[in-house]
Order: sequence, then C-alpha cells, then structure tokens
Amino acid sequence: MENMCELFIIHNTTRWNSYYDALCKVNYFQLKKHEEFYATMDHFKLKKLTNTEHEFLKEFIKIMKPIADALDVFPNEEKMYVGCVLPVLTMLKEKLVRFQDDRSIIHCVPLVNCLLEGVERGFSPLFTDTNLILAAISDPHFKLSWISEGDKLSTIDLLKKEVDRRANASVDAAESSLDEASLSDGSPTRKKRKRNLFLDGLRKKVTSEIGEVDRYFNDTVPGSLKDLDRFPTIEHIFIEYNSALPSSAACERLFSTAGLIFVQKRSNLSDSNFDKLQTVFLKQNGISSRN
Repeated sequence: MENMCELFIIHNTTRWNSYYDALCKVNYFQLKKHEEFYATMDHFKLKKLTNTEHEFLKEFIKIMKPIADALDVFPNEEKMYVGCVLPVLTMLKEKLVRFQDDRSIIHCVPLVNCLLEGVERGFSPLFTDTNLILAAISDPHFKLSWISEGDKLSTIDLLKKEVDRRANASVDAAESSLDEASLSDGSPTRKKRKRNLFLDGLRKKVTSEIGEVDRYFNDTVPGSLKDLDRFPTIEHIFIEYNSALPSSAACERLFSTAGLIFVQKRSNLSDSNFDKLQTVFLKQNGISSRN
C-alpha cells in the first residue's frame, strides 16, 4: 500500500455509490499500478484477477457509471429540484439503451437488460405525472431537451393550459371582487364601464401570458434560473411545482451511526419528535419558535 501511495476505497452500506467507487479504484490500480497492485494482493494472499474477471470488471464499471452518476445527482442538497427527476431518468434510460447496441459488452449483457427493466418498472408511472412534467419543463436548464419529438407539442400545450388556468383564476377573482364592490359604488352605467375596462385589461394579460410560453420555449439556449425573471408566470409555476416538502433526513443523520441507518432503531422521525428537536436546536441558537 505504501509503495502505491494510494488508498483503497472501502464499501460502506450507507453510501450509495461506495461499491462502485471501490471497484473503480481496483480497476485504476489494475491499469495504472499493475505491479504494485499485485504485490499488495500477494502480500495479503489474495487471488489475482483473471483476464476474464478483469474484462467483466471493466464492463461492469462502464455500465454502472450512468447509475452512479444519477445517484450522485438525486441526494444533492443544493440546487436539486423536483424538476430534475424526469430529465435525469430520461438520460439514464437513453444511456442504458445505447449499451444494448454496444458490441464491446460481452459479459454484462444480462446486467444491461436487467437495469433497463428495473428502471422501466420502477419509474415509468412518473413520466405521466403532470406535476413532475411541469416541474421539469418550467426549469430553464431542461425545458423540452428531455422530451421526445413526438411529445413536444402536447408538452407545450400542457404548460399553456397551466398558464391559462392561472390567468382565468385571476379573472374570476377580479370579477368576484368587482361584483362585491359594485353593490356600494357609483351609478350602474359608470360601474359597468369601469368593470369592462378592467376585465378587458385582464383578458389582454391572459393572451400576453400565453405568448410568454412561446417566448420561453423559443429561447432554445439552456439557461439559468435567473432567466425566469423574464417569464414571471412560468417563474411562479417553477416555484410551485419544484418546492418539495422538506426532508427530515439532515436532522436524522445526527442520530445515526453507519449501519444503524437500516435498523428499526433509526426510523423516520415522527412530526412531534421532529418538532421537539427543531425547538431544541432553535433555542441553542438563541431563537425560539415558542412564546
């Protein structure tokens, strides 16, 4: 080990990608530090890898890389939104499908088929979830980039309907407000004129907001969240559909140690216990949610 000046990565049950990372390190030693690696194996009286085993290892790492990359994206605690789910899964499926036509894969063909079947079986219902679709297409990073050509028009129409629903809700609320105000204000003729002018302005705004969707999608360059400043209605949609309920996972980690994460002793915190812990932490920081 000292001769290699490197450290092995040890598989840890609480780290999703640790097994993959450990195998990547073994493959690295096999390719870059062959002599030192086998000297270490001899020292610990371990069997050397055969050529077939090494070929299998390389194929396994190649196939599992998209899975490992996806698993690195999802637990991210910063800049991770609900809208990332469908684009990441779409990219994962596309990469796995390409492996089916990769003639360099000999030993791990069943693994490719198994992974594809698992992804399809586990996640296919998500691709018909309207909330997840709106969360993804309202994110300037993705827009329609992950949508197949045949589904793009219907997906654009979905966002237009959501914008239209919001705009009509605003008009209905305004009409209701005007009806209440008209009971106590001015002459009937003047009130009607004011009402029509106001509602005409709102209806023009509805048309403008539908045009906002076209401008949003016509801007084909992948952007950042700051670009949503130019599309206020879509920005509101992004905030609504990408704001998931906060997880108690970060708090639970304080009371977990390695493998204990999988035992009954460490189950999800109840609302009442989580609230008590939150109160303790706030008090420790000089802030209290209680009077």
